[in-house]
This record gives sequence, C-alpha cells and structure tokens, in this order.
Amino acid sequence: MQFNTFVSSIADLERCVKAPNLQEVLLEPLLLARQGKLSLATVEFLASEAAKRSRHPVLVWDILMTEQMFTEICQKITQVNLNIFSAIRVCDPGAAWWVKTHFPQLKIQLIVETGNHNFEALLGWCEVLSGSLERLILSIELPEQQLIEYCQKLPVGCEILGVGRILLFYSPRSLLAQHLS
Repeated sequence: MQFNTFVSSIADLERCVKAPNLQEVLLEPLLLARQGKLSLATVEFLASEAAKRSRHPVLVWDILMTEQMFTEICQKITQVNLNIFSAIRVCDPGAAWWVKTHFPQLKIQLIVETGNHNFEALLGWCEVLSGSLERLILSIELPEQQLIEYCQKLPVGCEILGVGRILLFYSPRSLLAQHLS
C-alpha cells in the first residue's frame, strides 16, 4: 500500500521523507487548487526539493473553472516548469484533456469523486486519457465491495481517500461574496 499527503513547507517534506511507504507529495498552488495557499514559485521550489529527496511531486489542479478562468490559467501554467512534477492531479475533464494535449509526457491523476460512480464511466475515462492516465481517485461514497471490484478491474491504478480532508461543498461561484463586505 502506498500513501501520499499534502506538503506546504520544507518541514512537511522532511516529515514525509521519514514516513514509511510515502513516496508521493501533493502540492497545492493558490491558482489551481481548491484549498491551495502556495505561490507557483513556492510549488516549483518544493517540487524540486521533493525530487532531490526521492519523492514524487504531484501538482494539484482541482478547481472548477469557467472558460475565461480556464484560458487565463492555461496561459499562466505554461510558464511553470511542469517537467519537475511526476504527475498532475485534476478533476476538470477539460483540464485533463488540455494536459494530455499540451504536455503528453506528464502523467494524469484524475479525480472522479463526483458523477463517476459506475464502472462504464470510469472505463471511459481510462480510454479517453489512455497513455497519460496514471490513476483514478475514486469516491469514498462507493461501497467497499464496489471499490474493491473497481480497483481489481480497472486498467489503471486507483486511489481512495483514507485520512484527510473531505470536501462537503464546493462551487466555483462566489455565492456569498456579494452579501459580505
């Protein structure tokens, strides 16, 4: 069994080096991640430091985006040295396709926690992103027996959240912003 966790500092990274079976670290930039707080420069720095410590840095891009926002992000992300990342973790199918098209050497970890609870949908993602898809991050809402079956039958690796943050509500819209000054 392998583990991964979020890293936001060198101290976090050092703790990961000491942890058994933890080879992969997740980096969340403010620009790309729902709960990201790091600048792109900090993410690049931590990714290179993780690689020096034989850890696999994974760039987290899990926000939902409008078309305008997606275009702006794609322009900014091309300025990042994506070659230092082992993979990129996305939940937006458009972002996954953009990565596959523009950075075919970069492995994709697709977050399929919402709206992908049947085997055919998951198999479809494996076909669409074949050659780039490294892993599917499955929903913990699925029954245990279903998760076991999917992990055994799918042609790519699977990940299941064991410990950590569970996002109860997320929307790219600012639902309360206009009501708060």
